Amino acid sequence: MSRLGKAEKKLSDFNKKLAADAKKVKAKLKRKPKAKAPVAKFALAFALVLCASVMWAQAPTAADVVPKFQMSTAFAYLNQDTRFNNFSWAGKLGGDLSGVWNFSGFQGGAIAIEADGQLYSQPGAGFGSHGTVFAAGAGPRFTYYSKNVQPYGHLLFEAGHNSFTGFNFHDGQNGLVLVAGGGVGYRLSKHIGIDTGVDYMRTEFSSVVRNNFNFPGLFEVNYKPSQNNFRLKTGVNFYF
Repeated sequence: MSRLGKAEKKLSDFNKKLAADAKKVKAKLKRKPKAKAPVAKFALAFALVLCASVMWAQAPTAADVVPKFQMSTAFAYLNQDTRFNNFSWAGKLGGDLSGVWNFSGFQGGAIAIEADGQLYSQPGAGFGSHGTVFAAGAGPRFTYYSKNVQPYGHLLFEAGHNSFTGFNFHDGQNGLVLVAGGGVGYRLSKHIGIDTGVDYMRTEFSSVVRNNFNFPGLFEVNYKPSQNNFRLKTGVNFYF
């Protein structure tokens, strides 16, 4: 074989090797995207969670302005019409929990049944004195549901218990409670909002309690046959 033939053969072998190496490199480059699959799966999962969160917190549309159910939890203040030995024993702090079932709706308005429970407590001025009021019941409610602002009114019929402990005596009474009033809710998202309300609260706790010394007019808890009370509340609404 001549020198020219040998050179041509070497050049041909080199080209074949170069082509084989190029195929190997190309095959490796094709396999590299597979290593990114876990990252893609994580990105997809994150996107699904984000979409679910947005769907939960999205603003209400015209179709879901009136919820079927609503639950509210609130901090409340009760201005109770009672006196202790001619001193006011009025202010009690507590909480309120209510549930609303909107069974009839028309043009943004809804007629509902509301169930309500409230508890208030007030520490006294020493000697272990303590006052407590509890009430629970239900009644009709009307709410006008706009996209955000939601005024409402309700009339609740409840059973209540009022108790006082201190100064060497204890007393408790059961009675009827009437709650009439309303408030305004503000919808922050499809499922969450804030609420504030003012109510007139009439209670029927009738008794007079003296301590064990039996001195008339001394250390008495004076309850009128009925009491005219007022409550303020503010809290959070949950829509379903």
